[in-house]
Amino acid sequence: ALFGNAREPWLEVDFSPWGSGPQEKKLFAMLREAIITRQVVAFDYYNTCGQTGRRQVEPVKLIFKGRGWYLWAFCRQKKDYRLFKLGRIRLAQATGERFERPAPARQAVEPGKPIPMLRMTLQVAPSRAYRVYDEFPAEQVETQPDGSCVVRAILPDDEWTQGYLLSFGEH
Repeated sequence: ALFGNAREPWLEVDFSPWGSGPQEKKLFAMLREAIITRQVVAFDYYNTCGQTGRRQVEPVKLIFKGRGWYLWAFCRQKKDYRLFKLGRIRLAQATGERFERPAPARQAVEPGKPIPMLRMTLQVAPSRAYRVYDEFPAEQVETQPDGSCVVRAILPDDEWTQGYLLSFGEH
């Protein structure tokens, strides 16, 4: 009703990443069930520093942000709420242990905590212009005569941004 009386389905939304298979769907379903039934989940996690560790978490919700899925959960090791990118989770399983988490203050569980931001001007080589067009709004991009792109953006001052910038390599 929202989109009118179309004869053929003309819209499909698929939040799964390219190349994903049954493992991702299985993980998503297990996490959804653990959130609903308030079960502790254990998994191996690969953090942004390249370190791997076994985590036990009390899952709160699944979040789609940017281009990926995240689990918002209370991490028992860190004794705080954390975002875990689903693509970095391995060997996840619900432990069967139930938890009763007190209702924390809204700001304690929302991933919108203030993050220091950096105003950046980036020049990207013509060979990586496709990434600029994929990842930044048109009003932030200025194409140069040589085909390179100048991007003016505000990005978080954190490890993600460092990794993101490094992903351009020499470009």
